Order: sequence, then structure tokens, then C-alpha cells
Amino acid sequence: METKAKITGFSVDHLNNKIRLEIETNNAEYAEAVEALQKGEIRLNMKQWREQRSLNANKYFHLLSDKLADAMRMSKPKMKNYLLFTYGQKIRDENGNLVIVKTNAIEEDLIERTDIHLWHLKDSPEDNVPMYCLLEHSRFYDSHQMSILIDGVVSECKAVGIETLPPSELEYLKQKWGVELE
Repeated sequence: METKAKITGFSVDHLNNKIRLEIETNNAEYAEAVEALQKGEIRLNMKQWREQRSLNANKYFHLLSDKLADAMRMSKPKMKNYLLFTYGQKIRDENGNLVIVKTNAIEEDLIERTDIHLWHLKDSPEDNVPMYCLLEHSRFYDSHQMSILIDGVVSECKAVGIETLPPSELEYLKQKWGVELE
């Protein structure tokens, strides 16, 4: 079961190492389920709510990225990593700092990977070891983040003469993805 909810109350019992949460949802269908679940332990998995977007947006990103890679004579994974670094989301820690990977691994091997997305930032001033920015997989983007990525990729494609969707069709898709247009 999954629904949008808000934490409306929260307290910590340090003595017994327990947390009490008060959660509110507008989904009345959950009343019966919650009643049944109160009888035993439950599995809890909480994360920030993000509106779902059509996976067509991610598919379009990959399509354009592949066309751009061919036009630029660059590998497809390297092009995706470049685009994710330039227009995408960088992973940040709990303090808002970029997550940096410091390694002596061969740069070409790292930026060719698709299981993890990295882009070279600079070499460490202390020991000249390369430092890479960790990038978020595009499949985890919300509608707004995906819109920024798509806009960037479209501009790169237009710069080298790659045909993209007409502006009216792209605008329609963005509305379908739930993005506010300016």
C-alpha cells in the first residue's frame, strides 16, 4: 500500500529508544488497512513524496542522448554522464554538500559506466588523485528535474542539427509530465 501522507507529530523517547509518529493522509481507504495493521508489527519505509512522471520522459532523454552521442562520435554512456552532470541532479549529502568520489581508477572506465554515474571535477590538491561528482540516475528524477534535463539535451541536439520534437509537442509532453511552464 502506498499513499501520500504528512508527518503531523513526532516525539523521541530517548530512555526507551523509541520514536512516536503521527501521520495524516487524505486517503480514507487506508482506515481499514490501518486498523488491521495495528494488531502487529509493520514494515515502515518512508521517503520524500515526489509526483510520479511518465517514464516516456526518461525514454526521450535516452533517445536524444544516444543520437547526440552518435553525432559527436562519443560513447553513449559517456554522453549520458556528460548530460547528467551538465543538466541533471548531483547527489548531495545530508548537509547539502556534493558527494565526491576520490579514486585512482582509470577515468575512461569510470565515465563509461552506467550502473553508477560519475563526472570528473578536478584532481585533489593534496595528492593529485582525481575527484568525481556522483550523479543521480535520471529514472529517479521528478517532473521538474526531468524537464530541466530534457531542455538541456534538446538545446544540445539543436546546436548540432539533431531533430527533436516540435516545441508544441514538447510543451504537451511537459504538461503531461506535470511541469509548470513559463
